[in-house]
Amino acid sequence: MSAGPGTWSLSSLELLQLLKELKASDLIPCICFHRSEDHLEQLLLAISERLEENEQLKLQESREERRWTRDQRKAAWQARLAHLKDLLAQAEENARARRTQQAQRKRSDKDEEGPAAQASASTEAPPPLREAKGGPSSLRVDGEPEVRARRAAVEAMGSEPPEEQQEESDFHFVAERPRHVYGVEIDMLLKYAEAGLKELGSKGKGMRWTQIHVAALRRGIAMHLVEEGCDGLNFAVQLLFRIGHVRVILAGEALGCGVNLPCRACVILDPEIQGAMLTQMAGRAGRRGLDLMGATVFVHDLATLRGMHTNVKGDA
Repeated sequence: MSAGPGTWSLSSLELLQLLKELKASDLIPCICFHRSEDHLEQLLLAISERLEENEQLKLQESREERRWTRDQRKAAWQARLAHLKDLLAQAEENARARRTQQAQRKRSDKDEEGPAAQASASTEAPPPLREAKGGPSSLRVDGEPEVRARRAAVEAMGSEPPEEQQEESDFHFVAERPRHVYGVEIDMLLKYAEAGLKELGSKGKGMRWTQIHVAALRRGIAMHLVEEGCDGLNFAVQLLFRIGHVRVILAGEALGCGVNLPCRACVILDPEIQGAMLTQMAGRAGRRGLDLMGATVFVHDLATLRGMHTNVKGDA
């Protein structure tokens, strides 16, 4: 953060890091508020470029390295499976040895008893355990607790190594579940929003502006626009935010005070947001009945924060 006279200015890199921390803390979706549209445009541009760089670095990972990782994982799985099979074989062998010893003890006990006692026992008790044909190795020991546990461990390994788990993406904020539930709706809204962005670009914003906003939108970040004729586009973005595709919105006073859009966290970027406006914006986080928790994040120094708080109390 760069310190100024009484205020702190949050850089785009610091804001991106803050958003990642909020994501890790399960505090998104969130809305970042600033009164200057130009400042929000600069933040969106820098964040979008940074996320694109992260994605390119991820895609440039060599095939040899991925193959080496896959081979290492397969070798570890095979070694683990072989070890578990050895433990299973040892458990079966121990169980058969115990069964054989038990059968031998029963036979020796009966040999010591008299013929009358043997005849009486034969009418009262089931016949003793006999060794299966083929010797001790043919005894069935599947019911032994240790054997069952070892066999379950072997079966849990599966017939093939498990697929590599995808790491948490470092270049977007889109959640997977909304896509599974609202896939068709998300595609329709994205198509409508992108058409609106392209139309604005053709009217003077420029092709680069359109590309940045479209790329950011597909990564789960959007900006609430205040230009005339953007109501439909903003409404599509708000629906994407409610569904869960867009999880970060950069917005100004219009969204902060005029639209009911609950979120889990609010980030106050502008120290000039004070009084009733600050109360309205901060009140969007952790709405009763929608979220169990909410947070309002300030990125200013302590003196500025005291002034903002004083103005809120004065307007209350």
